[in-house]
Amino acid sequence: MYEQVSAHEMVSMKHRSFILWFYRALVVRRARTYTEQYSFERLICEPRNKWREQQQQWRLAPGGNWLD
Repeated sequence: MYEQVSAHEMVSMKHRSFILWFYRALVVRRARTYTEQYSFERLICEPRNKWREQQQQWRLAPGGNWLD
C-alpha cells in the first residue's frame, strides 16, 4: 500500500508537467472552438483596430483634420 502510493507519487511528479500541458491544450482548444464568436480578439481588438483605421482615414482626409 505504502509502496504503491510512493510509486504513484513518483509517476505523478514525473508526468505532472506533461499532463497539465496536455489538459491545458485540450481545454484551450475546446474553449477556442466553442467561444470563437465571443473571443477576445473579436470583441475588443477588432473594433479598436477598425476605430484606429477610421481615425487614420479621417486624419489623412483633406480638410477633415478636426482633432487639431
